[in-house]
Amino acid sequence: MHTNSSGLKALEWDNYLSWLAFNGHGDQAHALETQLSSGNRQAYAAALFSDDFVANSQQRGQDFWDAGQRQQWQTLRAQVPQQLANSPLYQWGLAAGNARPARFISAALVPVSPWLCLALLALLPLAMASERRLGSGRTLALWLLGSIVAGIGYLLTSRAGQSPFHGAVGWFALSGAFFLLYRQPLSLSLGGRALVIRPLWLMPLPLLALTTWALLNPPLPSALTAALAALLTGASLALLLQPAAPDEDAEQDEPAPDPQQVRLLSEGWEALGQLNGSAASHSFQQVLADQPRHFDALTGLFTASQQQQDIALWEDTAHRLFVHPASGPEQCRQVLHCWQQFRQRHGADLPAPVGWPLVATLARGQAFADAEALADRLDNDPAQHAALSTLIATLESEGLTHRSGRWKEKLQTR
Repeated sequence: MHTNSSGLKALEWDNYLSWLAFNGHGDQAHALETQLSSGNRQAYAAALFSDDFVANSQQRGQDFWDAGQRQQWQTLRAQVPQQLANSPLYQWGLAAGNARPARFISAALVPVSPWLCLALLALLPLAMASERRLGSGRTLALWLLGSIVAGIGYLLTSRAGQSPFHGAVGWFALSGAFFLLYRQPLSLSLGGRALVIRPLWLMPLPLLALTTWALLNPPLPSALTAALAALLTGASLALLLQPAAPDEDAEQDEPAPDPQQVRLLSEGWEALGQLNGSAASHSFQQVLADQPRHFDALTGLFTASQQQQDIALWEDTAHRLFVHPASGPEQCRQVLHCWQQFRQRHGADLPAPVGWPLVATLARGQAFADAEALADRLDNDPAQHAALSTLIATLESEGLTHRSGRWKEKLQTR
């Protein structure tokens, strides 16, 4: 702005300080005078934006200005709106001498208020889940691009006199990525139990952070625009950057069931519902007599043998289920659930020919902690190479290359 050098400051600055002191704001007058003397040229802006002071000067100008000075003051004051409209400091909070419009891009790294930091930390689980699916490199790119688009959105909707854009808006980009990547329920293993979480349950977290962000970053419309732009950018980029999903429509090993199988399976599950383990076991074993690798019959027999308290049959069925080449995430989750039950009751020791195929199944089901813990306990076996290859491939597809390294070494040293 040019008001400092135009003569307006020389005319009204002393009057403004006197007006503040007369109206009970002597401390503010002293603070502004100190700021100005220390080289802060923007201290004069307080007078520039004081409508009450301008109205007072219009009424009492003849007390301290002559006719020529009053005319000069009115002329200079009339020029202020146009000067402000052309000032990047007033429009976007950017100093004219060192505007640095790139701060609208680098604003994601600027510290924010402690309350806003706490609200954004609520998004940490979402961000970590997004990084797990995308990998560190893609996540960093998503953060930066989301922040850039948010800054542009803020800039386009900003109005004259707004404070500059700042704050870690990249969190919202990672949240948008999470809700794009995880549209299906998540299965987490906690204390040996499977916990299913639906992404919809987590929706209040970004809404809480978004509300806090908007309230603590005035003006409200521009802050909302920036955060929503980051959210949508994160979802859009996740759609482009996500690793290719494995083909879940591969043909099943089992042929299509015939009506007799359908009847036997229905009878078996109905008997399970009635806690009749003996009848259920009989029905499932009839199916397995014709198709020993039938997945639904194996899982049914696993449950039925538990109801019967037939430990030998239960262990045998568990081993048959663990070596089954489970296909698709649903079958892998069922095997994981059966493994957790087996481990609680029987311990984590398995023969290597049974354990290594189970490692591969757990890896395909993204139960990486369970797969790695089991792999650490198993002896060498011909099935080890295929299982470790599967584990390494699935870890790397999820961006967990730091965890796949040691399995590569073990694979190379066998």
